[in-house]
Amino acid sequence: IAVSFPVEVPQAILPPIDGVSGIGTNGNNGQPSAVVAEAVNDPFELPACTGSVINTTAPPGHLCVYVRSTNLVNVAPESLDISGGVGLGSDGGDSLRLGFLVVAETQAAGAIRARGTWAYTAP
Repeated sequence: IAVSFPVEVPQAILPPIDGVSGIGTNGNNGQPSAVVAEAVNDPFELPACTGSVINTTAPPGHLCVYVRSTNLVNVAPESLDISGGVGLGSDGGDSLRLGFLVVAETQAAGAIRARGTWAYTAP
């Protein structure tokens, strides 16, 4: 799934290992979700993402993606992550300031279903 920001953000949002972007592991009710935590690739879990699908939040300078735990279908364990930039940025290169991709692998033959939302707060 490709997500483009409406405008170029002031700093690159990836890689997640820098603690700038990540996937929150709270479920629909705002409490930790074992279903979401199992699906998320560990380096992409970001403790600073404390919101949920219903209450999207992101600390300044962070991108947080939230997945609806009841809508994760056929997603392989530890395969859900954030990847790459979207389009060309003002620097002429593949920009990590224009958007992001959400990627996952299938657990079995068939389609994947994952629904969610995201929040970004400028630094």
